[in-house]
Amino acid sequence: MTIDSAALLSELKADPKQLGYRAAGSPATIAALLNTVGLSGETCANTAVSMDEVMIVLDLDEWDALIQSRRDFLIRVSYLASIDLSNAAVMAQLNKIFPSTTKTAQALNTMVTRPCTRAEALFGGGTVVTADDVVSACALNGGIL
Repeated sequence: MTIDSAALLSELKADPKQLGYRAAGSPATIAALLNTVGLSGETCANTAVSMDEVMIVLDLDEWDALIQSRRDFLIRVSYLASIDLSNAAVMAQLNKIFPSTTKTAQALNTMVTRPCTRAEALFGGGTVVTADDVVSACALNGGIL
């Protein structure tokens, strides 16, 4: 993914999450700050939750109480590699099966977001800022922050 250098420069100059870009010194250290999960305290949509993670949080008593057609649906869905729990349609289906008061729904709701990096919060999930990206952004400002 291409990083918007102007947006990155703005981030580096403002440092709104107080990550200490100026004190970091080297472009590699600045990139590391941007790419450290949880450092900025932000969360991102959990767009690829493994079905293993989903199936393991199903409360067995709630599973036993399901009608067979809902069990069958979940078994078919379990063959997917992952699902996007940030997708409203996916959550609507799961909420039909497990109402919000159930242990399973509460466990699934904790998985809707995940701790992410500042780079992901700024530029999208999975984004990694490199030292070269930092150099390119700083070049827009005469090579300095």
